[in-house]
Amino acid sequence: AKIFYNALLMTGLGLAGYIREAVNGIIMIGEMPSTNRVDGGGECEYDFNPLTLSTDPAYDYVDIAQGVSGHEFGGDPFRQAIEGSRRILGYRNAMEKAGTSRPLIVSKDYTRGPDGGTIVLWSRFAGGAASARFHRPAGDHDPSVIDFQHETALRLARFVAGVPFWQMYPLHDAVKSLPEGAGANVLADADSHYVVQLIGGAEGKHLGLSLPNGTWSVTWSDPSTAETLVRYEVTSDSGTVYLEIPGNLDHRIIQIIRVI
Repeated sequence: AKIFYNALLMTGLGLAGYIREAVNGIIMIGEMPSTNRVDGGGECEYDFNPLTLSTDPAYDYVDIAQGVSGHEFGGDPFRQAIEGSRRILGYRNAMEKAGTSRPLIVSKDYTRGPDGGTIVLWSRFAGGAASARFHRPAGDHDPSVIDFQHETALRLARFVAGVPFWQMYPLHDAVKSLPEGAGANVLADADSHYVVQLIGGAEGKHLGLSLPNGTWSVTWSDPSTAETLVRYEVTSDSGTVYLEIPGNLDHRIIQIIRVI
């Protein structure tokens, strides 16, 4: 309490700087903007937004929840997953340019029930966020929503446990063609391991994906059940590989691992 009280009395040093000096590097310091707009949206000062905070050396991480929230994308889970992931990549590119790379976390997703929650939560992983969670259920949510959140987070956690995500980077340009109305996110170690989130796309249509030369194991799964849909191998000659889409689903995960 004394640290925060003293910080309020200071004029030349921001709160983040004061805490950093007071605790001497034993904790990580981060911030979550109260707005999801780059210009502040009238809710806070101009510089207090995810983009500028991600390039501010005062912080060790930035909570970008408001920058990729459902409010920003009209409550549409598809837009939140696809356009939100592009926004995460924009933050990451800005940090790389500024030399301030640090974790981007999503502390609360308001799309938190069966009507899009699975798509949005998996998009945080496939989009390159360091962590994500659902926002607490509101009072008007049925208890089944809590069960949904626990089960969805557990399935994602089990999947992530087998993926070297710390070596992977958003690689959306690897997608060369999609069925009409579909969208995709890609997280990859380009030479060895890809995870593709495919939203939409009718069974029997094709996803065009650029893969380096080699033989690759391809596993399609249903993220809502963790069921494996199909597994096979493909060979790439450094061109576009066309993968036939299995299952009559709205949402699929493809894990692609180099064999040779």
